[in-house]
Amino acid sequence: MSLPAETTAALAGKLDRARKARAAVHHFSARHPGMGIDDGYAVQRAWVAWLANKIAAHGESLRAGDVVLAGSFTRPTAAVAGDNFHIDYAALGAVSLRFI
Repeated sequence: MSLPAETTAALAGKLDRARKARAAVHHFSARHPGMGIDDGYAVQRAWVAWLANKIAAHGESLRAGDVVLAGSFTRPTAAVAGDNFHIDYAALGAVSLRFI
């Protein structure tokens, strides 16, 4: 399925409103059951493009290599060799990482 451009833009807007409100966003595929991974990426690209345009109005810009989180349970955390992390999301599962 390929979502219409106006739907992609509307979903990108929903991401931004959720970011401002610090609210959770339920999977868009629940409302758009035929939505594929390419549609999900299109929504994220539309949101990043919107963000780039928004911050440009304030003299800021996104550069190649900048990290933009479209959604996360936690804030980004720096890691160096030797660091160990264990993340437990209860019913969602757990993951452990060791940086070498």
